Amino acid sequence: MDNKIAKEIAFNFLEIPIISCKSIGSGSNNKNFLIKSNKKEIVIKLSLPHKEYKAHKDYLKEKWCIEKSSKKGVLGPSVLNLGKFKKRAYMIETFVSGINGKKLKNKVHLYKKLGKYTKLIHSIKTSGFGEDLSNYKNRVFKDSWGRYLDYNIKSLTKGDQSIKLKVINLQQSKQVKDIFILLKKKKFNFGLNHGDLSAWNTLVEKSGKVNLLDWGCAESHIVPHFDFSYILWSQLQNKKPSNNVLGMDIWRFN
Repeated sequence: MDNKIAKEIAFNFLEIPIISCKSIGSGSNNKNFLIKSNKKEIVIKLSLPHKEYKAHKDYLKEKWCIEKSSKKGVLGPSVLNLGKFKKRAYMIETFVSGINGKKLKNKVHLYKKLGKYTKLIHSIKTSGFGEDLSNYKNRVFKDSWGRYLDYNIKSLTKGDQSIKLKVINLQQSKQVKDIFILLKKKKFNFGLNHGDLSAWNTLVEKSGKVNLLDWGCAESHIVPHFDFSYILWSQLQNKKPSNNVLGMDIWRFN
């Protein structure tokens, strides 16, 4: 069914016969299809049903992030079109031929390049906070840092569900609350964060050019802290906290 929808979207866009439509993987939010015609190859990202309620807005955000980061020198596929078809959100991108960065045996060059890209991405100024981009022209994200802190401070009480579920105890809850209160007194720099920096989200061409993919998790957040904390978290999840040099390069190039 999804294959058929992708082919129809491709035909409407290209207006020429489609030779093939091949699934090239999926993530938590999208299915990806490689479309081939006699003249062109394109990629169609088709939203999954459970993300349909905000998929179109997320694709608009991805398009904005790709355009802004491209101007800074970050390589990646370009967005050709986006919209809705049969109640499914989609985004059409240029096809980039390459190997997924996760499959590289030696990733040092990849991680260093991602570190440089991260510095460029963080230089993109934003207003507001969070993952929902509400004003594309003025770079305004929907939420605010102050509201985020206040919400957490007010939530950290004796009746907090995290205590009832034994995620943390009361003493730890008080310690976390004190940290949030201290954060209100500190000044931070805010900018665009990719939100999912990893070898998996790259395509490396034969020439060595590194293409960055998947801006669905991008946020307006503290730079460089947010992206850096995600990298540390992902390393701990993979139980390989010392094998990834990307974190060091983010700090080196900032």
